[in-house]
Amino acid sequence: MQFTQPFGGTADHWIPIGLDEDLNQAMKRAVRQAIKFLSVSLGIDQAVAHAYLSAATDFEVSQVVDRTQGVHALIRKKDFEAHGSRSSIRRHRLHD
Repeated sequence: MQFTQPFGGTADHWIPIGLDEDLNQAMKRAVRQAIKFLSVSLGIDQAVAHAYLSAATDFEVSQVVDRTQGVHALIRKKDFEAHGSRSSIRRHRLHD
């Protein structure tokens, strides 16, 4: 998958990053990047991904230096550990 913003990771977290001259736009970019990652890479419905991010992901300001503002998300990998062949998050889908 190709990202439009930087993306990092550690042993415990996936770290989508949003950068922009405006801090609010940097936050939006980080959220969009995180939703794209969860939906494309892990097969999670976008609405479920958004709900997960709202409830269980920490977003932090990465930088406010010069013109570039940055926000990053810390998505816990353990939340997506497989139970059988499917992640516990993936099993839960929002219904109309």
